[in-house]
Amino acid sequence: MTPSDRPIWFSFRLRLVVVMTTLLLATLALVLYLNQRAQVAVQDALSRQKVTVNETFSSHLTDVTQATNFALMSLNQSAYIDEILDKPEYANAINRERIRRILIVLDDGVIYDSTEKELRDKKIELPVVSGDLPLGLVKPGDPAVGLLGSPSPPDDALETYWVRVRTRDTVGGEQQSQWIAIVVSNRQVLATIDQSQREVADVVESVAGVRWKLTLGVFALAVALTVLLVWRFSWPIRQLAEAAERVARGDLDFAVHVTRRDEVGQLGRTFNTMLDGLRAKAELEDRLNNAERAAVIGRLTSAIAHEVRNPLNFINLSIDRVRSKYPPLDASDRQAFDKLLGTIKEETGRLNRLVTDVLNFGRPANLNKRTFDLGAGIEGVLEIVRAQADAQGVRIDARIPETPVEILADAQKMTSCFSNIVINAVQAMPDGGILTVTVENNGDHVVVCVGDTGHGVPLDALDRVFEPYYSTKDTGTGLGLAVTKKIVEEHGGRISASSAPGSGTTFEVELPSAEAQIPGLDGPAAASTRP
Repeated sequence: MTPSDRPIWFSFRLRLVVVMTTLLLATLALVLYLNQRAQVAVQDALSRQKVTVNETFSSHLTDVTQATNFALMSLNQSAYIDEILDKPEYANAINRERIRRILIVLDDGVIYDSTEKELRDKKIELPVVSGDLPLGLVKPGDPAVGLLGSPSPPDDALETYWVRVRTRDTVGGEQQSQWIAIVVSNRQVLATIDQSQREVADVVESVAGVRWKLTLGVFALAVALTVLLVWRFSWPIRQLAEAAERVARGDLDFAVHVTRRDEVGQLGRTFNTMLDGLRAKAELEDRLNNAERAAVIGRLTSAIAHEVRNPLNFINLSIDRVRSKYPPLDASDRQAFDKLLGTIKEETGRLNRLVTDVLNFGRPANLNKRTFDLGAGIEGVLEIVRAQADAQGVRIDARIPETPVEILADAQKMTSCFSNIVINAVQAMPDGGILTVTVENNGDHVVVCVGDTGHGVPLDALDRVFEPYYSTKDTGTGLGLAVTKKIVEEHGGRISASSAPGSGTTFEVELPSAEAQIPGLDGPAAASTRP
């Protein structure tokens, strides 16, 4: 999928923008929510404070008014204020917790009456009044402080309400003015205001704490998402970096696992495409190197083989002539004579086969391809080795389809190819075993497996069994499997070997079927049954 064909949602940039936009919107929504919640909480606290303060002030003014009315009422009484308050009906006339004392003061500053009889006839300083007589004055402190004995420290919570009234003298009927001083404690009012302020401060602090917690939560979420995005973006890049290091070390037999569909996934797929190209290039280079090496070896070995084959032919003919022309007369000598010449002829034949293998390995491919029943060819090979297999106690287990398994191949070379494999398998079981041969037609390809139960091939030698001149047998030339691989590859197939020490060896040959190589080839031939 090209970048232009990829849906826009799979773009890493778009997903990053969506995540960041979502975080921004979430933060804005949280801020708005917190502000609204803080506003509501503060408004509720202020409303409660207002109600509490109003109630406190109302109670305060009510107490002052009651005290003033009580003082005015006492002016018409013959008894003193302290005496009146001692009466049961006036026990709760004033709030003694808030109203500290009531003073009736004459114009000369002499206390005429008071809630404390000790203050009567004491003199205090009157407030200075200029102009018209006001309805009342409020002065801080207590004017009678220090008049009851030892001086007491000033109380900032006390204030005095001064009210000037005019009365008539009961004897002469003349008007006279008097001052009513109500000393009031504001501690309850101040305590109420302070408590209300603390409640508002607590609400503000609580809202601020919640705001900080939620803000830190959003910040932690943003950090976690950022770390996740960075990890999801950097982890595939790290894998690609490690893959690039493997490629730099020459390892091309792997592929990067790609599941993403964004730009990083596209990078991974491009990397895998590059790996495919590098593998194809490496395979091509190997083939070119092998071809060049085979050409050099072929030219050299062909020249040597031709020079060796001529004397071998002469030796072979000479042996036949000596056997027929100069046989010993004695029967026992004739038997030893024939055995010696037979051994020489076998060794000569072995050298001749070696020369043939060398020529076949170094000679360019010259295939005479035709439709060939591979199943019948392998059955013929098994018949050739059956006598040797029986002699070694090897049981042949052949699983070949009854219908022809046709390929397009050079029959002679293909027969030689499987002869090498089957003979090697039989020779690997000198003490008996099972030779398993299976042929499967998979439509486009034909797969042949030849397995033995011999000692197996060491793991360090398994990768070299197809190399020229490499053999695990003492008398082997090392060209049989090399020639076999060359024949298989010339037919467009592949061959592989698998082995476990002590469990035998299995060779798998995969060849293209005739149907895959000849378009239009239908099934009459394939449907027929071999006799």
